[in-house]
Parts: sequence; structure tokens; C-alpha cells
Amino acid sequence: MNPAAHMEIQRLRRQHQGTDLELLLLIGRPHLTPAELAEVQALKKRKLQLKDRIHWLEAISREHADSAE
Repeated sequence: MNPAAHMEIQRLRRQHQGTDLELLLLIGRPHLTPAELAEVQALKKRKLQLKDRIHWLEAISREHADSAE
């Protein structure tokens, strides 16, 4: 895997973990305001976007590695 791609995947994984932590902290509250509920939805969407981006970069890296062989 290209070192730049590897670094980007690691960066995206850290962001995904941070988003997951924020989500867990919000969901753990006993009562959520409407603004907090909207933030929960935004965080869930962000997690999915990050996951999709990670999978996309991994697939591109695999294709590139396969074509180089």
C-alpha cells in the first residue's frame, strides 16, 4: 500500500473513532434536546461517510497493488 494512502486511511480511522466516541457520549445522556438529537443524526451520517471513504481508499489501494504485480 502506498504510504500516503496508508496515512490517509489511518487519519480517517481516527476520525471515525472520534465520531463514534462523540456519538456514544451523546447517546449516553438521559435526555436529549432537539439540537442534540440533530447532532446524533449528523454524527451517524458522518460515521457512515468516513466508513465509506475508508473502504473506497482500501479498494483503490488493493486495485493499485494488484495492477503493479
